[in-house]
Amino acid sequence: MRWVRLAWRNVWRNAGRTAIVLLIVGVGAMSAMLSLGFMLATFYGLQESTILGGVGHIQVSKDEDFLSPREIGALEDWAAADDRVRFGMSRLSFGGLISTGAQTRTLQVMGIEPERERRMSIGFAPVTEGEHLPLDHDPVAPDAVLGKELAQDIGVAPGTLLTLLGTTHDGVLNAVDVSLRGSYTTGVPELDMRQGLTHLETARFLLNTDVTETKVIVLHDTADVESVAAALAQRFPELTVATWSELSPFYGGVVSLYRSVFFVLGAVLSTVIAFSVINVVVLAINERRKEMGTMIALGISRAKIRATFALEGALMGSCGALAGVVLGGLVAFGVTMMGIDMPPPPGRTLQYPLIVDVDLLGGALIVAFFTALTTLVAWAPTYQLERREVVEFLSER
Repeated sequence: MRWVRLAWRNVWRNAGRTAIVLLIVGVGAMSAMLSLGFMLATFYGLQESTILGGVGHIQVSKDEDFLSPREIGALEDWAAADDRVRFGMSRLSFGGLISTGAQTRTLQVMGIEPERERRMSIGFAPVTEGEHLPLDHDPVAPDAVLGKELAQDIGVAPGTLLTLLGTTHDGVLNAVDVSLRGSYTTGVPELDMRQGLTHLETARFLLNTDVTETKVIVLHDTADVESVAAALAQRFPELTVATWSELSPFYGGVVSLYRSVFFVLGAVLSTVIAFSVINVVVLAINERRKEMGTMIALGISRAKIRATFALEGALMGSCGALAGVVLGGLVAFGVTMMGIDMPPPPGRTLQYPLIVDVDLLGGALIVAFFTALTTLVAWAPTYQLERREVVEFLSER
Protein backbone atom coordinates (compact mmCIF):
# COMPACT_ATOMS: atom_id res chain seq x y z
CA MET A 1 0.00 0.00 0.00
CA ARG A 2 2.91 2.35 0.73
CA TRP A 3 4.22 1.94 -2.81
CA VAL A 4 0.73 2.56 -4.20
CA ARG A 5 0.52 5.86 -2.29
CA LEU A 6 3.98 6.80 -3.55
CA ALA A 7 3.01 5.98 -7.14
CA TRP A 8 -0.22 7.99 -6.78
CA ARG A 9 1.69 11.04 -5.56
CA ASN A 10 4.20 10.72 -8.39
CA VAL A 11 1.35 10.57 -10.91
CA TRP A 12 0.15 14.01 -9.82
CA ARG A 13 3.58 15.63 -9.67
CA ASN A 14 2.78 17.17 -13.02
CA ALA A 15 -0.99 17.48 -12.93
CA GLY A 16 -1.32 18.98 -16.39
CA ARG A 17 0.62 16.20 -18.07
CA THR A 18 -1.30 13.52 -16.17
CA ALA A 19 -4.62 15.16 -17.02
CA ILE A 20 -3.78 14.97 -20.72
CA VAL A 21 -3.00 11.24 -20.43
CA LEU A 22 -6.21 10.62 -18.48
CA LEU A 23 -8.18 12.52 -21.11
CA ILE A 24 -6.65 10.50 -23.95
CA VAL A 25 -7.21 7.18 -22.16
CA GLY A 26 -10.74 8.19 -21.15
CA VAL A 27 -11.75 9.22 -24.66
CA GLY A 28 -10.25 6.01 -26.02
CA ALA A 29 -12.13 3.88 -23.49
CA MET A 30 -15.38 5.74 -24.12
CA SER A 31 -14.98 5.29 -27.89
CA ALA A 32 -14.28 1.59 -27.41
CA MET A 33 -17.30 1.23 -25.11
CA LEU A 34 -19.64 2.95 -27.57
CA SER A 35 -18.25 1.03 -30.55
CA LEU A 36 -18.59 -2.28 -28.73
CA GLY A 37 -22.13 -1.44 -27.60
CA PHE A 38 -23.19 -0.46 -31.12
CA MET A 39 -21.60 -3.59 -32.57
CA LEU A 40 -23.26 -5.93 -30.04
CA ALA A 41 -26.64 -4.22 -30.50
CA THR A 42 -26.30 -4.57 -34.27
CA PHE A 43 -25.45 -8.26 -33.96
CA TYR A 44 -28.39 -8.96 -31.66
CA GLY A 45 -30.83 -6.82 -33.64
CA LEU A 46 -29.83 -8.40 -36.94
CA GLN A 47 -30.04 -11.87 -35.41
CA GLU A 48 -33.52 -11.37 -33.97
CA SER A 49 -34.86 -9.53 -37.02
CA THR A 50 -33.62 -12.37 -39.22
CA ILE A 51 -35.18 -15.05 -37.03
CA LEU A 52 -38.46 -13.30 -36.26
CA GLY A 53 -38.73 -11.71 -39.70
CA GLY A 54 -39.55 -15.06 -41.27
CA VAL A 55 -36.51 -17.35 -41.22
CA GLY A 56 -37.24 -18.91 -37.82
CA HIS A 57 -34.65 -20.67 -35.69
CA ILE A 58 -34.45 -23.90 -37.70
CA GLN A 59 -35.87 -25.02 -41.03
CA VAL A 60 -36.38 -28.68 -41.94
CA SER A 61 -36.79 -29.68 -45.59
CA LYS A 62 -36.05 -32.51 -47.97
CA ASP A 63 -33.57 -32.37 -50.83
CA GLU A 64 -35.35 -32.15 -54.21
CA ASP A 65 -38.61 -33.32 -52.66
CA PHE A 66 -41.40 -32.29 -50.31
CA LEU A 67 -42.18 -33.35 -46.76
CA SER A 68 -44.97 -35.92 -46.70
CA PRO A 69 -47.85 -35.79 -44.18
CA ARG A 70 -46.24 -38.71 -42.33
CA GLU A 71 -42.94 -36.84 -41.99
CA ILE A 72 -44.70 -33.66 -40.91
CA GLY A 73 -46.60 -35.64 -38.25
CA ALA A 74 -43.35 -37.17 -36.96
CA LEU A 75 -41.71 -33.74 -36.79
CA GLU A 76 -44.64 -32.26 -34.90
CA ASP A 77 -44.65 -35.16 -32.40
CA TRP A 78 -40.91 -34.72 -31.83
CA ALA A 79 -41.28 -30.95 -31.38
CA ALA A 80 -44.14 -31.35 -28.91
CA ALA A 81 -41.98 -33.64 -26.75
CA ASP A 82 -39.00 -31.23 -26.62
CA ASP A 83 -39.29 -28.47 -24.01
CA ARG A 84 -36.88 -26.26 -25.94
CA VAL A 85 -39.32 -25.95 -28.86
CA ARG A 86 -42.16 -23.43 -28.78
CA PHE A 87 -43.93 -24.74 -31.87
CA GLY A 88 -43.45 -25.65 -35.51
CA MET A 89 -45.18 -24.35 -38.62
CA SER A 90 -45.44 -25.48 -42.23
CA ARG A 91 -44.80 -23.53 -45.43
CA LEU A 92 -45.32 -24.31 -49.10
CA SER A 93 -44.00 -21.97 -51.80
CA PHE A 94 -44.40 -22.05 -55.55
CA GLY A 95 -43.98 -19.88 -58.61
CA GLY A 96 -47.22 -18.66 -60.16
CA LEU A 97 -49.11 -15.85 -61.78
CA ILE A 98 -51.39 -13.18 -60.36
CA SER A 99 -53.98 -11.62 -62.66
CA THR A 100 -56.47 -8.79 -62.45
CA GLY A 101 -57.96 -9.77 -65.80
CA ALA A 102 -56.32 -6.85 -67.55
CA GLN A 103 -52.81 -7.38 -66.16
CA THR A 104 -50.85 -10.47 -65.21
CA ARG A 105 -47.58 -10.68 -63.29
CA THR A 106 -45.32 -13.50 -62.19
CA LEU A 107 -44.69 -13.93 -58.48
CA GLN A 108 -43.44 -16.29 -55.82
CA VAL A 109 -46.28 -17.33 -53.54
CA MET A 110 -45.81 -18.77 -50.07
CA GLY A 111 -48.55 -20.69 -48.33
CA ILE A 112 -48.33 -20.07 -44.59
CA GLU A 113 -50.16 -20.67 -41.32
CA PRO A 114 -50.97 -17.07 -40.29
CA GLU A 115 -51.76 -17.85 -36.67
CA ARG A 116 -48.38 -19.50 -36.07
CA GLU A 117 -46.49 -16.91 -38.09
CA ARG A 118 -47.91 -14.19 -35.85
CA ARG A 119 -47.06 -16.22 -32.76
CA MET A 120 -43.46 -16.19 -33.92
CA SER A 121 -43.44 -12.42 -34.47
CA ILE A 122 -45.84 -9.59 -35.14
CA GLY A 123 -43.06 -8.20 -37.33
CA PHE A 124 -43.49 -10.92 -39.95
CA ALA A 125 -44.40 -9.32 -43.30
CA PRO A 126 -45.59 -5.97 -41.81
CA VAL A 127 -48.70 -4.65 -43.55
CA THR A 128 -48.45 -1.30 -45.31
CA GLU A 129 -52.05 -1.11 -46.54
CA GLY A 130 -55.22 -2.99 -45.64
CA GLU A 131 -55.05 -6.07 -43.41
CA HIS A 132 -52.99 -9.22 -43.05
CA LEU A 133 -54.30 -12.69 -43.81
CA PRO A 134 -57.08 -13.72 -41.42
CA LEU A 135 -56.10 -16.37 -38.90
CA ASP A 136 -58.73 -18.84 -40.12
CA HIS A 137 -58.78 -20.24 -43.64
CA ASP A 138 -62.02 -19.81 -45.59
CA PRO A 139 -62.10 -22.38 -48.41
CA VAL A 140 -65.08 -20.65 -50.03
CA ALA A 141 -63.51 -17.17 -50.13
CA PRO A 142 -59.69 -17.55 -49.94
CA ASP A 143 -57.48 -14.53 -49.31
CA ALA A 144 -54.03 -13.30 -50.28
CA VAL A 145 -51.68 -10.40 -49.59
CA LEU A 146 -49.12 -9.03 -52.05
CA GLY A 147 -45.79 -7.27 -51.77
CA LYS A 148 -46.21 -3.51 -51.71
CA GLU A 149 -44.37 -2.88 -54.97
CA LEU A 150 -46.30 -5.61 -56.80
CA ALA A 151 -49.67 -4.30 -55.60
CA GLN A 152 -48.76 -0.81 -56.75
CA ASP A 153 -47.48 -2.09 -60.08
CA ILE A 154 -50.76 -3.76 -61.03
CA GLY A 155 -52.82 -1.01 -59.41
CA VAL A 156 -54.89 -3.03 -56.94
CA ALA A 157 -56.29 -2.07 -53.54
CA PRO A 158 -57.57 -4.15 -50.61
CA GLY A 159 -60.82 -5.90 -51.54
CA THR A 160 -59.88 -6.44 -55.19
CA LEU A 161 -60.71 -9.89 -56.58
CA LEU A 162 -57.67 -11.50 -58.20
CA THR A 163 -56.93 -14.79 -59.91
CA LEU A 164 -53.98 -16.82 -58.66
CA LEU A 165 -52.60 -19.37 -61.10
CA GLY A 166 -50.17 -22.21 -60.52
CA THR A 167 -49.19 -25.63 -61.83
CA THR A 168 -50.14 -28.76 -59.92
CA HIS A 169 -47.64 -31.52 -59.25
CA ASP A 170 -49.21 -33.38 -62.17
CA GLY A 171 -48.27 -30.51 -64.52
CA VAL A 172 -51.82 -29.19 -64.90
CA LEU A 173 -52.52 -25.46 -64.84
CA ASN A 174 -54.86 -24.59 -62.00
CA ALA A 175 -56.42 -21.32 -60.79
CA VAL A 176 -58.22 -19.98 -57.77
CA ASP A 177 -59.92 -16.64 -57.14
CA VAL A 178 -58.59 -14.80 -54.10
CA SER A 179 -59.55 -11.57 -52.38
CA LEU A 180 -56.70 -9.14 -51.79
CA ARG A 181 -56.62 -8.34 -48.07
CA GLY A 182 -53.70 -5.91 -48.20
CA SER A 183 -50.06 -5.37 -49.06
CA TYR A 184 -46.89 -5.83 -47.00
CA THR A 185 -43.20 -5.08 -47.19
CA THR A 186 -40.06 -7.10 -46.56
CA GLY A 187 -37.91 -3.96 -46.57
CA VAL A 188 -36.35 -5.03 -49.88
CA PRO A 189 -38.08 -3.48 -52.92
CA GLU A 190 -36.96 -6.28 -55.27
CA LEU A 191 -38.67 -8.87 -53.07
CA ASP A 192 -41.77 -6.73 -52.62
CA MET A 193 -42.12 -6.73 -56.41
CA ARG A 194 -42.19 -10.53 -56.67
CA GLN A 195 -43.83 -11.93 -53.55
CA GLY A 196 -47.26 -12.84 -52.22
CA LEU A 197 -48.71 -14.75 -49.27
CA THR A 198 -51.78 -16.94 -48.91
CA HIS A 199 -53.05 -19.62 -46.54
CA LEU A 200 -51.26 -22.94 -46.59
CA GLU A 201 -54.50 -24.73 -47.45
CA THR A 202 -55.10 -22.39 -50.39
CA ALA A 203 -51.63 -23.18 -51.75
CA ARG A 204 -52.24 -26.92 -51.31
CA PHE A 205 -55.58 -26.67 -53.06
CA LEU A 206 -54.05 -24.79 -55.97
CA LEU A 207 -51.22 -27.31 -56.34
CA ASN A 208 -53.56 -30.26 -55.66
CA THR A 209 -51.30 -31.72 -52.98
CA ASP A 210 -51.08 -32.34 -49.25
CA VAL A 211 -47.29 -32.01 -48.90
CA THR A 212 -45.18 -29.35 -47.22
CA GLU A 213 -42.01 -27.74 -48.53
CA THR A 214 -40.50 -26.55 -45.24
CA LYS A 215 -41.12 -27.07 -41.55
CA VAL A 216 -40.01 -24.10 -39.48
CA ILE A 217 -39.04 -24.81 -35.86
CA VAL A 218 -39.38 -21.91 -33.40
CA LEU A 219 -37.52 -22.17 -30.07
CA HIS A 220 -37.89 -20.51 -26.69
CA ASP A 221 -34.21 -19.52 -26.60
CA THR A 222 -31.93 -18.78 -29.55
CA ALA A 223 -29.01 -20.22 -27.54
CA ASP A 224 -30.52 -23.71 -28.02
CA VAL A 225 -30.37 -23.58 -31.83
CA GLU A 226 -27.26 -25.71 -32.28
CA SER A 227 -28.26 -28.40 -29.79
CA VAL A 228 -31.81 -28.69 -31.16
CA ALA A 229 -30.52 -28.77 -34.75
CA ALA A 230 -28.11 -31.58 -33.83
CA ALA A 231 -30.91 -33.55 -32.15
CA LEU A 232 -33.15 -33.07 -35.20
CA ALA A 233 -30.42 -34.20 -37.59
CA GLN A 234 -29.81 -37.30 -35.49
CA ARG A 235 -33.52 -38.15 -35.23
CA PHE A 236 -34.29 -37.46 -38.92
CA PRO A 237 -31.10 -38.22 -40.89
CA GLU A 238 -33.00 -38.35 -44.18
CA LEU A 239 -34.06 -34.70 -43.85
CA THR A 240 -32.08 -31.47 -44.29
CA VAL A 241 -31.78 -29.40 -41.10
CA ALA A 242 -30.58 -25.79 -41.49
CA THR A 243 -30.15 -23.20 -38.75
CA TRP A 244 -31.01 -19.52 -39.15
CA SER A 245 -27.35 -18.54 -39.48
CA GLU A 246 -26.82 -21.05 -42.31
CA LEU A 247 -29.88 -19.67 -44.09
CA SER A 248 -28.70 -16.04 -43.67
CA PRO A 249 -25.13 -15.61 -44.93
CA PHE A 250 -25.66 -11.85 -44.77
CA TYR A 251 -25.44 -12.06 -40.97
CA GLY A 252 -22.00 -13.67 -41.08
CA GLY A 253 -20.77 -11.00 -43.49
CA VAL A 254 -21.95 -8.19 -41.20
CA VAL A 255 -20.32 -9.81 -38.17
CA SER A 256 -16.98 -10.18 -39.99
CA LEU A 257 -17.11 -6.57 -41.22
CA TYR A 258 -17.90 -5.07 -37.82
CA ARG A 259 -15.26 -7.15 -36.08
CA SER A 260 -12.65 -5.95 -38.55
CA VAL A 261 -13.70 -2.32 -38.02
CA PHE A 262 -13.60 -2.74 -34.24
CA PHE A 263 -10.14 -4.34 -34.44
CA VAL A 264 -8.77 -1.47 -36.54
CA LEU A 265 -10.35 1.11 -34.22
CA GLY A 266 -8.84 -0.65 -31.21
CA ALA A 267 -5.41 -0.74 -32.83
CA VAL A 268 -5.50 2.99 -33.60
CA LEU A 269 -6.68 3.92 -30.09
CA SER A 270 -4.06 1.65 -28.51
CA THR A 271 -1.28 3.22 -30.56
CA VAL A 272 -2.30 6.78 -29.67
CA ILE A 273 -2.61 5.94 -25.96
CA ALA A 274 0.67 4.02 -25.94
CA PHE A 275 2.64 6.93 -27.38
CA SER A 276 1.05 9.43 -25.01
CA VAL A 277 1.90 7.32 -21.96
CA ILE A 278 5.45 6.63 -23.22
CA ASN A 279 5.95 10.38 -23.63
CA VAL A 280 4.87 11.05 -20.05
CA VAL A 281 7.02 8.26 -18.61
CA VAL A 282 10.15 9.30 -20.54
CA LEU A 283 9.75 12.89 -19.35
CA ALA A 284 9.25 11.67 -15.78
CA ILE A 285 12.38 9.53 -15.97
CA ASN A 286 14.45 12.44 -17.24
CA GLU A 287 13.13 14.71 -14.48
CA ARG A 288 13.63 12.17 -11.65
CA ARG A 289 17.05 10.71 -12.36
CA LYS A 290 18.59 12.11 -9.18
CA GLU A 291 15.68 10.75 -7.19
CA MET A 292 16.15 7.31 -8.73
CA GLY A 293 19.89 7.42 -8.02
CA THR A 294 19.16 8.28 -4.37
CA MET A 295 16.70 5.37 -4.10
CA ILE A 296 19.29 2.95 -5.53
CA ALA A 297 21.92 4.29 -3.12
CA LEU A 298 19.52 3.66 -0.22
CA GLY A 299 19.29 0.02 -1.23
CA ILE A 300 16.03 -0.01 -3.18
CA SER A 301 16.35 -2.45 -6.05
CA ARG A 302 16.20 -1.28 -9.64
CA ALA A 303 13.41 -3.79 -10.31
CA LYS A 304 11.28 -2.19 -7.59
CA ILE A 305 11.88 1.28 -9.02
CA ARG A 306 10.83 0.05 -12.46
CA ALA A 307 7.77 -1.56 -10.89
CA THR A 308 6.87 1.81 -9.38
CA PHE A 309 6.80 3.39 -12.83
CA ALA A 310 4.68 0.51 -14.09
CA LEU A 311 2.31 1.06 -11.15
CA GLU A 312 2.05 4.73 -12.05
CA GLY A 313 1.09 3.73 -15.60
CA ALA A 314 -1.47 1.27 -14.26
CA LEU A 315 -3.03 3.95 -12.06
CA MET A 316 -3.31 6.39 -14.98
CA GLY A 317 -4.71 3.72 -17.29
CA SER A 318 -7.24 2.29 -14.85
CA CYS A 319 -8.55 5.68 -13.70
CA GLY A 320 -8.83 7.05 -17.22
CA ALA A 321 -10.37 3.87 -18.63
CA LEU A 322 -12.85 3.52 -15.77
CA ALA A 323 -14.02 7.11 -16.21
CA GLY A 324 -14.29 6.61 -19.98
CA VAL A 325 -16.27 3.37 -19.65
CA VAL A 326 -18.72 4.93 -17.16
CA LEU A 327 -19.20 7.98 -19.36
CA GLY A 328 -19.57 5.74 -22.43
CA GLY A 329 -22.25 3.70 -20.67
CA LEU A 330 -24.18 6.86 -19.79
CA VAL A 331 -23.92 8.16 -23.36
CA ALA A 332 -25.03 4.77 -24.73
CA PHE A 333 -28.06 4.72 -22.42
CA GLY A 334 -28.97 8.29 -23.36
CA VAL A 335 -28.65 7.68 -27.10
CA THR A 336 -30.82 4.56 -26.88
CA MET A 337 -33.51 6.37 -24.88
CA MET A 338 -33.65 9.20 -27.45
CA GLY A 339 -35.22 6.83 -30.01
CA ILE A 340 -33.15 7.96 -32.98
CA ASP A 341 -34.00 6.24 -36.28
CA MET A 342 -31.16 5.26 -38.59
CA PRO A 343 -31.60 5.54 -42.37
CA PRO A 344 -32.39 2.29 -44.22
CA PRO A 345 -29.37 0.15 -45.16
CA PRO A 346 -28.50 -0.04 -48.88
CA GLY A 347 -31.13 -2.00 -50.81
CA ARG A 348 -33.77 -1.69 -48.08
CA THR A 349 -36.64 0.66 -47.34
CA LEU A 350 -37.20 0.24 -43.58
CA GLN A 351 -35.52 2.44 -40.99
CA TYR A 352 -34.21 0.90 -37.78
CA PRO A 353 -33.71 2.35 -34.28
CA LEU A 354 -30.25 3.35 -33.08
CA ILE A 355 -29.51 1.15 -30.08
CA VAL A 356 -26.22 1.03 -28.18
CA ASP A 357 -25.88 -1.77 -25.63
CA VAL A 358 -24.24 -1.28 -22.25
CA ASP A 359 -22.19 -4.44 -21.81
CA LEU A 360 -20.72 -4.72 -18.30
CA LEU A 361 -18.35 -7.55 -19.17
CA GLY A 362 -17.17 -5.65 -22.23
CA GLY A 363 -16.61 -2.56 -20.09
CA ALA A 364 -14.56 -4.56 -17.59
CA LEU A 365 -12.44 -5.99 -20.40
CA ILE A 366 -11.86 -2.51 -21.82
CA VAL A 367 -10.66 -1.24 -18.43
CA ALA A 368 -8.41 -4.29 -18.05
CA PHE A 369 -7.00 -3.88 -21.55
CA PHE A 370 -6.14 -0.19 -21.18
CA THR A 371 -4.71 -0.78 -17.70
CA ALA A 372 -2.45 -3.53 -19.04
CA LEU A 373 -1.48 -1.37 -22.01
CA THR A 374 -0.49 1.67 -19.93
CA THR A 375 1.32 -0.57 -17.42
CA LEU A 376 3.41 -2.11 -20.18
CA VAL A 377 4.27 1.13 -21.96
CA ALA A 378 5.14 2.81 -18.63
CA TRP A 379 7.46 -0.03 -17.66
CA ALA A 380 9.21 -0.48 -21.02
CA PRO A 381 11.13 2.88 -21.16
CA THR A 382 12.65 2.25 -17.72
CA TYR A 383 15.07 -0.29 -19.21
CA GLN A 384 17.75 2.41 -19.04
CA LEU A 385 17.80 1.99 -15.24
CA GLU A 386 19.55 -1.34 -15.75
CA ARG A 387 22.28 0.20 -17.89
CA ARG A 388 23.37 3.24 -15.83
CA GLU A 389 25.46 3.42 -12.67
CA VAL A 390 24.36 5.17 -9.48
CA VAL A 391 27.06 7.82 -9.93
CA GLU A 392 25.61 8.79 -13.30
CA PHE A 393 22.19 9.37 -11.79
CA LEU A 394 23.52 11.35 -8.82
CA SER A 395 25.68 13.56 -11.07
CA GLU A 396 22.62 14.76 -13.01
CA ARG A 397 21.80 18.44 -12.60
